[in-house]
Amino acid sequence: MKTENTNRRYYELVGQMMKAMSHPVRIFLLDMLCQCERSVDELASVSLEPVRNTSHHLQQLKRAGLVVTRRQGRRILYRPADEGVASMWSAVRSFAESRVPELRLGVLEEREKDQGLTYPLKDWDELLEQAERGEISLVDVRPEEEYDFDHLPGAVSVPLESLENHVKKLTPGKPTVVYCRGGACRMARLAVDRLQKMGFSAVCIEKGVVDWKARALGYINEPSISVG
Repeated sequence: MKTENTNRRYYELVGQMMKAMSHPVRIFLLDMLCQCERSVDELASVSLEPVRNTSHHLQQLKRAGLVVTRRQGRRILYRPADEGVASMWSAVRSFAESRVPELRLGVLEEREKDQGLTYPLKDWDELLEQAERGEISLVDVRPEEEYDFDHLPGAVSVPLESLENHVKKLTPGKPTVVYCRGGACRMARLAVDRLQKMGFSAVCIEKGVVDWKARALGYINEPSISVG
């Protein structure tokens, strides 16, 4: 009986952590925190949730050991507890896309729609080596605060919201590879569409910094290529 009780408690604790991930708002908040640390007010703004509700969701994530806080003056900033949280989220997202019919169909439809122009990329290492050698322009189109928090090595910041003002950072004629948050984020595809209209040879990868970290920690999560 003692062994059975111990095992039950084990699964109860695991279940508590999984329960914290069971609400769509909390999943979205965790995704945003994997991009960069944010305050309750900032998260409430991007999630379109009341501050009180946002704070409640964050406390549940914190109790589950998924996020931690730090004080910056009068502000309390939230962030993932460690890199393992971002890697776990990347793995869950990829697993869901491969198992949930509606998600899988959506991914396949997006890829089919974006066929016709591909980038010769085999894995993350090749992508980063090409950026380091200056063979491509690797572009991060997320907001600047997310780029400043973390970004792919060799990437330049060209925020989608002010793309035209930052496009001078890019070299006309050089292949341009764009990324954003990955998953449901469409910023990279939108950026590619605008860059192509400006004459750039641009493509995008479907993955982002979170997925790159997951791969670095041992998850098999190579980037796919699609066109915006």
